[in-house]
Amino acid sequence: MMNELATHLSPDEPLVVGLMGDPDTAVDVERAGGIQQSLDKAGRGRILQNVSAFLTYAEGQSKTEVLLRRYPQMNAIWAANDSMAMGALKVVRAANATVCIGGAGSWPDALESIAAVGLHATAEGHSLIGVVALLEVFDHRNGIDFVERSGNARRRLDYLNLVTRATLDAPAPVPAGRSTELGGCHAASMPRSTRPGAWTPLLLS
Repeated sequence: MMNELATHLSPDEPLVVGLMGDPDTAVDVERAGGIQQSLDKAGRGRILQNVSAFLTYAEGQSKTEVLLRRYPQMNAIWAANDSMAMGALKVVRAANATVCIGGAGSWPDALESIAAVGLHATAEGHSLIGVVALLEVFDHRNGIDFVERSGNARRRLDYLNLVTRATLDAPAPVPAGRSTELGGCHAASMPRSTRPGAWTPLLLS
């Protein structure tokens, strides 16, 4: 995500604000670390501030109002979910500020916003990770131990993809090298839709 925002901002230096979740959770620590790692790898840009927040539209609004006054030079917002990203977008537009915003979740309103050149990007694939987890539970109930199969009790499921205006109409890809066949079930890729309620369900056969 941060690579995409930085590329869009080029040649300007990314001046980033992160709208995070609970700072005490491992995933939030990883989010913050990922932003910094991306900037370090690019050799340009800096984090002005990462703030913790409830993952809501209202929190996205209220935090961004304060942060925009504090850092009028900021040009990128990385939000932990699309709800906060949409709240941030409302504030940025009201202030007539030029800020590139990315979220996560690939929610229908976020996809509509990307199509309308509002949000710049969102990360998708969370639902597929959930489906894979349910299939693992199903397998375990039917005597197939995922620990024995994978050799590890902990699994990092990397099914996240980035959605931008350029990729909006493309089917959501299954990452190369990642098996989607678990316990005899096959998970098909899900086409995206910018129309609320028009999601094609995950096919299991």
